[in-house]
Amino acid sequence: NPAAGFDFWIDNLSFDTGDLPSNGLAEIVPKAMFEEMWQTTKGTMTVNQRNPFYTYEGLLAAAQKWPAFCTTGTPEERRREAAAFMSNIAHETDSLALVEENGCAADNVCTQYGRVNGNGATYHGRGPIQLSYEYNYTPAGQALGADLKGNPELVATDPAIAFGTAMWFWNTYQ
Repeated sequence: NPAAGFDFWIDNLSFDTGDLPSNGLAEIVPKAMFEEMWQTTKGTMTVNQRNPFYTYEGLLAAAQKWPAFCTTGTPEERRREAAAFMSNIAHETDSLALVEENGCAADNVCTQYGRVNGNGATYHGRGPIQLSYEYNYTPAGQALGADLKGNPELVATDPAIAFGTAMWFWNTYQ
């Protein structure tokens, strides 16, 4: 969306080409790089597009539940996986600016995704890969050990769960 200032491409990332001793996401995408990824220049100002909800700590906590994420294959393959994942979540959320699907922050707006029995919440898009529909919330919650079927709002209130749903979607055959 050019009007929103979205400017993020895989080729914007530059990874150290040295060895990755511990094979972890933190070594491939250090905190300083994570913070820099979501910045854009508007005129003479640098603006951080990332919603503060999306924290580096939440990203790393989620990655711990997916031990194969960015840890298998050659160092180049691990860096490419990190770059592709970051590019995908940037695309889904307008550079991590959106926590919930545009127009769906109010539970009564997006009933086409299904409604949670009892509390009126819907299964609209939330998180870095905009998880939607009960058929995604249920297995993602099971994989993360969280009741996302009964409480889908957790994806918009807990950064580790939000990033965890994105990693679930990324690592699970759809």
